[in-house]
Order: sequence, then structure tokens, then C-alpha cells
Amino acid sequence: MKDWKRYIITAIVATYAAVSVTAASFKAVVNGGTTVVVGKPFKVSYILNEKEGRGFSGPSFGEMDVLAGPYRSVSTSLSIINGQATSSYQETYTYTLMPQKTGTFKIGAASIQLNGSRLLSNALTIHVVANNQGSTGTQGGGSASSSRHRSPAGKTVAEQLSNLNIFVRAIPTKQRLYEQDCLVLTYKLYSLSEVIRITNVKVPHFNGFVKQEISQPSTIQLGMEEYNGKTYSTAVLYQAILYPQQSGDLHIEPMKFDLVVRVNTGLESHSFFNSIYSYENREKTVTAPSLTIHVDKLPGNKPQGYSGGVGTFQIQSSISSQEVNENEPITLTYRLSGTGNLKLIKNPKVDFPADFETYDPKIENAFKNTQNGVSGNKTVEYLLIPRSAGDFVIPGYSFSYFDIGSGTYKTIRTPEYKIHVNKGKGGSGKIGNYAEQERLKVLGNDIRYIHTDELSVQREQRFLFGSIAYWLWLLIPITVSIAAIAYIRREKKENADEKVRKSKKAHKQAVKRLKNAKRHLENNEKEAFYQDILRTMWGYLSDKLSVPVSELTKENVREKLEERNVGEDIIRSFMDVIETCELAQYSPSAGEGMNSVYESAVDTISKLQEGIQK
Repeated sequence: MKDWKRYIITAIVATYAAVSVTAASFKAVVNGGTTVVVGKPFKVSYILNEKEGRGFSGPSFGEMDVLAGPYRSVSTSLSIINGQATSSYQETYTYTLMPQKTGTFKIGAASIQLNGSRLLSNALTIHVVANNQGSTGTQGGGSASSSRHRSPAGKTVAEQLSNLNIFVRAIPTKQRLYEQDCLVLTYKLYSLSEVIRITNVKVPHFNGFVKQEISQPSTIQLGMEEYNGKTYSTAVLYQAILYPQQSGDLHIEPMKFDLVVRVNTGLESHSFFNSIYSYENREKTVTAPSLTIHVDKLPGNKPQGYSGGVGTFQIQSSISSQEVNENEPITLTYRLSGTGNLKLIKNPKVDFPADFETYDPKIENAFKNTQNGVSGNKTVEYLLIPRSAGDFVIPGYSFSYFDIGSGTYKTIRTPEYKIHVNKGKGGSGKIGNYAEQERLKVLGNDIRYIHTDELSVQREQRFLFGSIAYWLWLLIPITVSIAAIAYIRREKKENADEKVRKSKKAHKQAVKRLKNAKRHLENNEKEAFYQDILRTMWGYLSDKLSVPVSELTKENVREKLEERNVGEDIIRSFMDVIETCELAQYSPSAGEGMNSVYESAVDTISKLQEGIQK
């Protein structure tokens, strides 16, 4: 009898287990469809709808590269309909794969243990098409930030790091060019692994070049690119426009930087429900290759008045009026546009009539960086005031430059202007933003007649002791002494901290340095002027940020200013002043617009004084 009951119970349990296993579902799906693009990542998910799944085992993916996975995720839901509660459970294992060639490929079944039995998923058929055929199979799994390098069986972490497909290319737009021409140099990272962070970027010195950095976004922008038959995650690390200042072979040193890379340890992490691979972040140093740029000397048949322009340019001019009265202003504008070394070109020099009073030009630059160098326009506006009547001629301006396309010098000209000045009072025109150079002096009577009739003098009798004045004279020295003691104590306390003292006096020191630069400006001492402006800008930040000048670079200055919540426009103004001064020092054709540079330096330091948070 007991045996009969035992058989009944065993049969019921077996039937229940069979029903449970039969009700379980374990299926494989391709996120976005089974048609995918070669070289583009996609995701495959294995979904189990029951709890207690253990020992997941993925299939062989054959020609597919495993970039990431398997990753386990769990989701549950509860719904109540007409008072009846129902719940659902889903356990998902996800891989990120990348096909390396076109065709049709089979992916076998995955397996998992459930209630003592082994469940198999369905197999998959994947159709891989070329890039130009398009596909709806590219999903979020194809983002560059999710790509990971497959951990080969039996490989240690050190072996993985040495074999990672991570490298950087130095990509110049030209490797042979003329002096004063420009090239754009790009350092681009290529990776099949997940790069967590990039640090310690060491940029070469670019000896023999004038460098203008191209600003990059504050966060690295990732993309995808096929190179040598593989599709990599890519990121632009650094870009600069380089102007060679001498002929011959110029060598650019290697660029170095450190990476933090996520690596599969090859170990499994076991839990009650599953086992998955574990990953670690490891550091790796990558070096970009060096470069040699061949620079050809400019031809010797330079035209008269050649000012160092290299590129492709056009010039236009306009005048506000060709008939005015005496002392009425005339505005003459020159507009140079094109692509090339615009920043290094001098301002137009025109022989104006001797009877015309001229003012320093107002200069406006509208430049942008392109793959061919700097393009845009430079506008130079002169204010002229004729001081006598008559007919005058403003000669045309000739601009010569070396044309890269044809390899020859070219000269472009503006027309001459005939000006008729009428005799008359004039002077009603507006000078605008220009400083008035003439000052009028009004003389008048400074002594009036003193009437002495019925004048009598009486002596006023006053007593000092006990009066308001007496007490004021008594309290003033005491008040001044107390204030002086408080001031001296505060000064001693602040002077004890060298950093606080320098930060406090940073603006005062900058004003002193700017006075020296102003003196060089008035004496037209260009080299000394630009050196003083550079010392002023770097010295101010050194004092304000408490960082030695020797440790300041354009890169870390931007970081430190952003940390102190300084606006991007102020940072850009600082960088523009620095770059302009550097160009003026190294280029024989730079150095114009000293007034504009001085005003920009003064304005930038004032904004920094307000923007830097203490």
C-alpha cells in the first residue's frame, strides 16, 4: 500500500516538472531584424521566461566578432485585471556582434539549465549585406561607446593589452607644401576595444611651424570608420593648422597619450542564477608615429610690395563719398577675403593725400578653420578728414600673393578714388568709434572785478576747547590708529600665504605690465610689444591661479578656467590674444593691428578678473 502511494506521488511530481519545463520558453532574437550591415555592430538576445535558470552557455558565432557580452538582465511585471493578479518574469542574455564579411551565416543554439533539464534556444540565420545596401539591423548596440574587444580563450589580461587593436594615426592634409602655406594635422584614435578615458596627452612642439590649434568639443565625439578591412571606433584627439616658416624637411615628433581600456579578464563570475564574464579597467600607453613634412622655398621672383600672402585671395574696396566739404569725414574700406594665411597678412598701406588727416584703421576679422587652412575675410576701415578744399586722388592698392593652385605670384588691385572737397565749414560728419585727435581749448576770464565799496573787516571770536572741532580733532587720530592696526594685521595675515598675496595683486601687476606694453606700442616697438603682452597674459593667470608660468599650457589653462566657471567666450578671447602674439613673433609678415591686440588684452584681463571665482 505504501509503495502504491509512493508511485502516485512520484508520478504527480514528474508530471508537474514536465509541464513546467514544457511551459518554459528560451528563444533567440536579433534586435532590429536578421539583416545586418557588414562592419556595423548589432545585438543578439537570448530570453528565458522562467526563474531558476542556471549555467547559460552561448553558441559559437563563427565569422562574427564578439564585441561584448554576454550581459544578463532581469525584468518582472505585475498586472491586476478584474481582481485577478498575473505576473511575468524575463531573464535576458545579450551579445554585441560585428560581421566582418557579407553573406549568410548560421548561429547555433544557446543552452541553459532549468529545473534539472537543459533547454536549447532556436538557431539563427543572419544575412550580412554591404554598407551601400543599407539595413534596418543597426541598432543601439552599434554605438561606438559600447564596442569591446573579444577576449581570446586562454589569453591573460597582459596578453590582451599587448594585442589590442588600438592605435592612433597622424593624418596631415599635405606632406609637401610651400613656405607660409598651411596644412591641417589631425591625430585620430582607432580602437576595437572600449576606451574609458584618455589622459596625459603629450603634443609635439612643432619646431619650424607656427601652430594654431583647432578647438575640440569638451567631450570626445566617437564615430565609426573602416580602415584596412576592419571597422573601428574612432575619435579625433587633436587638430592644428601648421604654417611652415622655413624650407627643407621639417620633423614632427611622435605624440603620446595614455588610455584606460576595459578588458575581459577571461574569468567567470558565479551567482545563484548565472555565470557571466568579468571585466577590468587597465591603462595602456599609445604612441602616434612621427612625421616628416617637406617644405619648398617660395620662388625668388617676388613682386614688389609682396607681403607674405600664400593662398587664394580676392580684394574689394569702397568709399563712403567722393564729394565732401572741408573737415567732413570719409570712410575708406578694404575687404580681403579667401583661403590661406590670412592671419599673417599685413594691413593695406596707402599713400593718402597730405591734406588728409588719417586715423589708425579699425580692423575686423571673420575667420574660420577649414581643412584647407583659414578662410574668411579681413576688413580694414580708414577714417580720413580733408583739411583743405580741392581735387585729390587716393591711389589704388595693389596686393600680391603666391597662388598655391598655379604655383605663381599674382597681383590684385583696387581702383583709385577721385575726391572733390568743397570749401566750407563742414565738420558735421560723425567720426563714430574713432578717438577724437583734436582738442578745443576755450579761454575765458578767470578773474572777476572785486567790489571794495563799504568793505569792512571784523575778527570773529571763537574758542576751540570744548567745541565740536576740538572733539573731532581728538577722535580722528584714535580712529585712524585703530584702522591702521586692523589693516596691518590683515595684510600680515594675507602676506603669510604667498598664493593669496599673488592672487590678490594679480590684476595690479597686470596693469603695470600693460603700461610697459603701451609704451612699446606708442614707440612702434613690435617685438617688445608682443613679448610684453604675452608676459602679461601668462603672468596674470600664473598669479591668479597660483600655478607657475612654466607649468601653464593652453590645454591646462582651458581646464583650470572651466573649473572656475569662466565662460567660453572669455577663454576664447584669451587664446586669441596668445595665438596672435605668437604669430606676430614668429612670422615676418605679422605684427599689424597692435592697437587691436592691446585693447583685446585689456578687455580679456578685465573679464577674467570678474569671471574667475575665488
